[in-house]
Amino acid sequence: MRPLVPRSRYFTPAEANALLPLVRAVIKDAAERARLHNEVVDQLNDSVEEEDAALWARRKQEARRLRDEVETLIEQLGEEGVEVKGLSPGLVDFPALHGGVEVFLCWKEGETTITHWHPLHTGIAGREAVVDDGGWAWLN
Repeated sequence: MRPLVPRSRYFTPAEANALLPLVRAVIKDAAERARLHNEVVDQLNDSVEEEDAALWARRKQEARRLRDEVETLIEQLGEEGVEVKGLSPGLVDFPALHGGVEVFLCWKEGETTITHWHPLHTGIAGREAVVDDGGWAWLN
């Protein structure tokens, strides 16, 4: 059994579900900004700095701004205790305690509620259905 890693909070399935509207909105916004960032980077890669130095500099600044905005959005969820694992598709983990063992409740884009969890070491491949067995505990 792995020792518990100190966390700022642990979620129950109900607490994670209550936070899903915020998670969905932030993930959607961050994914869109990441998509725009990638478009700008592609434009930068397809151009030569000397062709139009002013345009190249603006694109580089735009790419930095978009990257910073994505990082800020991910940090916003981190401040709530949520771990973002992916943006497209959205994938988020909520630290939880199940039967005294630290696990992640997980959400994938397209799911309406938290329906699965997985051990820390397996990632999404080890997802199991959330069963109301009375074993969910939390520390806040």
